[in-house]
This record gives sequence, structure tokens and C-alpha cells, in this order.
Amino acid sequence: MANKTLFFNRLKHFFYRITGFKKTLVALCAPYGYRFKFQLMDAIGRDIYYRYGVYAEDHITQWLLDNLDIRDNDLILDIGANIGWYSVMLSSRSAPRIVAFEPDPTNYGILKENIRMNKKEPVTVFNKAVSDHEGELALHLYKNYNTGRHSFIQQPKSIGTVNVPVIALDDFLPARGFGEGPIKLIKIDIEGYEYTALRKALSTLERASFILTEFTPSMMRSIGQEPMDYIRLLQEAGFVLKVIDEEGISEPDFAKITGEGQQVNLIGARAEFLYKIDKAS
Repeated sequence: MANKTLFFNRLKHFFYRITGFKKTLVALCAPYGYRFKFQLMDAIGRDIYYRYGVYAEDHITQWLLDNLDIRDNDLILDIGANIGWYSVMLSSRSAPRIVAFEPDPTNYGILKENIRMNKKEPVTVFNKAVSDHEGELALHLYKNYNTGRHSFIQQPKSIGTVNVPVIALDDFLPARGFGEGPIKLIKIDIEGYEYTALRKALSTLERASFILTEFTPSMMRSIGQEPMDYIRLLQEAGFVLKVIDEEGISEPDFAKITGEGQQVNLIGARAEFLYKIDKAS
């Protein structure tokens, strides 16, 4: 039945894409009972609507839910929230306080609607990006078939820009009432801009037990950054880093990752929480 539903959804998606009759759709994520509105050409929405029935990173979501012991009132930062997959899913078994940042105005509007539609009131959303200063920056918009790839780093398939407000975490979080206590998880996926966003967020990093970050050396190099500076920042902040992918948890070979320009997801834990990662390795 699930495969049949995905097949018919693929046909409907093709029809709407060709005719332009609709600009957005709502995907039912049946395994969890959640719904996600998405722009017709958005990659995350397509994953849920007709490819897999879930987002392609569901293996990471499941690992986080199974191993991090996320509880009511835990604080989680979702930096680069897009349409809200992680914000919704990480609050599927408990009611943590999630602070979500999404700079693109269109994605932000859809994110708010998905939070409302799935009744995730403990999620606080901000139409802002995270950087190393407060101000405004030009966000390079990616082609509309993957609106999760907007970035402050211009790419060959960028199609324009929109100016968005940016904040510095160490100043912003205390001003908004999130400046005290531990942070269970920082999830950050902002298309190569992760180092810039966190290099002056040392107080925020010190409060975090875990970090989930995308690591894209080629994009960092394109703006003159040394990718290993980001790794050293996280390690000096106290995180032990591992690769997380469909196969599970493994030791990172950073020489190979940076040398071949691989893109990987990394999970980091402080020493006192490392057992949660090691037991899943």
C-alpha cells in the first residue's frame, strides 16, 4: 500500500509540476503521522511525498531519537531548519524546547506552517541566519529544485540573492531567554557556512552536549577557509567527532574527507557523553 501511494504521489507531483496548477503540496510522513508542506520542487518534500515516505536523512533522525535521550524541556538548536524536518521529528517522543533558525523568507513561512500543522508549540522559529556577527548578508538562492541549498556561499547554480538578517549566537540566545543551562544538541546544516557561524559562538558550544553538523570542505575552500579549522574548533570545544551515515557510526578519516572533497555528516559528543555514540558504533 505504501509503495502504491508513493507511486500515485509521483504521478500527481509530475502533473502539478508540468501544469503549474499548484506551487506547494503537503506530504504525509506516514511512519510518524506528521505532515509537511513543501514547495513543489523542494528536495526534502519530494523525499517524503513520493520517494521514500520519509526524508532521506531519516537514518540520522532515528539515531538521534534512539540514542540522545531527548527529554521534555531539553534545549535544541536547529540551525538551517528548512521546512522543519528536524524540528518536528526531534520533538516526536518528548517536548524539548527547540530554537529553529531559517533565513529564507519562503522556507521560513513554510517552516512556521509545518510547526503549527503538527502542533509543535515548544518550537520557536526565527527568520534569521546564524553568523559571527549581527547584521545583514546576501543569501544566494539555489535553483528551486533544492531550496535546502541556499547559502551565503555563491554556487554555480545560484540564481539570485535575498538580503537576510544574521545574528551571533552568543549574543542572541541570552537576549531571547535561551542563555542559561545546557544545550542537548546543536544541529547545523548551512551549506559550508558552519565554521563562520560557530567560530565566535564559544559560549554556546561549551553548553552543548552533542553537535550534528554537515561538513563540506569544498565549499569552505571556495571562500578561502581551511576546512580543518572547523574540525579543530569543534575538537577544542570538547567534542569527539564521528561520521554518521546509513551504515551507522564510524571513525572519520579527515585527511581523506578533506583531500577528496567529500561531504559528510558528523556527530560530536563531549567525553562524558561519548558512551552514547560508542555503544551505537
